[in-house]
Amino acid sequence: MFFTWLNFLQPITANFFTAIGKPKKGVFLSLTRQLIYILPLIIILPMRFGLMGILYSAPIADLLAAVTTVLMVWAELRGMKRLEQAENSAGIID
Repeated sequence: MFFTWLNFLQPITANFFTAIGKPKKGVFLSLTRQLIYILPLIIILPMRFGLMGILYSAPIADLLAAVTTVLMVWAELRGMKRLEQAENSAGIID
């Protein structure tokens, strides 16, 4: 339960990407914790840590999903800012 509080990021950002017309990124973010991170961790960590590996897999998956989410949103917002600056420098005004 250590990183459960970070789970709010995924649905919000998945909806953000869907709303801006990038549903593939939204679907990817929706699947990060449940499929992309937690399933491999449940398989790999018990080999090293035994039963505790299964217990560690959920908080590690939460953290990895949150980091992935933040990085993707950060990159998208930077891209939007660059696009806005390019439009402003080209003289395109809304």
